[in-house]
Amino acid sequence: MNITVNNKPQEMPEGSTVADLARQQGVADGKGVAIAMNGAVVRRDVWESTPLSDGATIVLIKAAYGG
Repeated sequence: MNITVNNKPQEMPEGSTVADLARQQGVADGKGVAIAMNGAVVRRDVWESTPLSDGATIVLIKAAYGG
């Protein structure tokens, strides 16, 4: 399936979840990360049960530390 992550096209296997995307992006622990799908924030406790859909627009935000 084709999705867009932070304005970049990306392909994910059919049946992938938000948690699968987080693992693929290296942020599976969820610390300092927010993920929104199609304009709605997806709570971390439902990443495993939230399926990605073809054409979804994902915004993945990582907190930056330091100054």
